Amino acid sequence: MKKVLFYLLFSFVFLACNKDDDDNTETATPADNPIPEKYRALQGIFDGNGIGAATDLGMGVMLLFNQDGDKYAWYEDEEVKVVLDFDDSESIFRDSQLPSAGAACLTTASRLYIFNEEGEQYTFAEFDDSDVEGGWNDEDLFEWSSGFSNTNQWGPDNTISFDRVSAMWTLTNPGDGCFDAFVEYQTMNMADSNGDQMQPYDIPGFFFSDGPFDTDLWTAENNCGGADGLIPFDRISAACRYIEPNRIDELLFSADGTQFCFYSVSEGIVSEIFDLY
Repeated sequence: MKKVLFYLLFSFVFLACNKDDDDNTETATPADNPIPEKYRALQGIFDGNGIGAATDLGMGVMLLFNQDGDKYAWYEDEEVKVVLDFDDSESIFRDSQLPSAGAACLTTASRLYIFNEEGEQYTFAEFDDSDVEGGWNDEDLFEWSSGFSNTNQWGPDNTISFDRVSAMWTLTNPGDGCFDAFVEYQTMNMADSNGDQMQPYDIPGFFFSDGPFDTDLWTAENNCGGADGLIPFDRISAACRYIEPNRIDELLFSADGTQFCFYSVSEGIVSEIFDLY
């Protein structure tokens, strides 16, 4: 536990998320080379609306939401299997108590939290994590909570430092050696609505500090002998894991959701920026 805390507090300088600001200037020029094949199906997603939230849902499965929070896509086996309105009659979110999604995150292998597009309210669902594969057409995949809560009530004694959340994601443990990363449900990041502050939350129930950290720059730990990787965005709108049998990638999406980069956890080599549109 001490290693994880040290890693989080000193290996990372957290990066901001901002979906509301119209100034989406980035720090790097988009790459000319094409999107890698395993992520190429993301190109053109949501007809240009951008990715505003994302979460893994298990091995090889991601859920992605547009910037408006009213559509979602199921990504599996390097393909977009379905894109539906959030409130569609066949949507896996149709029974949730929220009308949209602005942030999403697993807190256990079988519990998904979502925040509404404004980031002011959240709810959760339980699901069978052994039955996720091919679940894009399972309308009863999630068993939703019967209510929702306000964001300012998150944490023990309502200790969250802000009223709205714009992004959240569970951190992957990089392990001790090259490609030793492994999935765990220990800590997640929660970003405020302005994207300039972030608060790491320990899933058993406490924040790492009494107040949030200023966001600046996030580094990807390199356990393979090279320098830690630098993330080429000033701000992001979403981040999530993509879990494969022998590799775990972290994907990060630009503030307007139209670009992304990724890196393999523990290897620390960050990709170029890729355009989705």
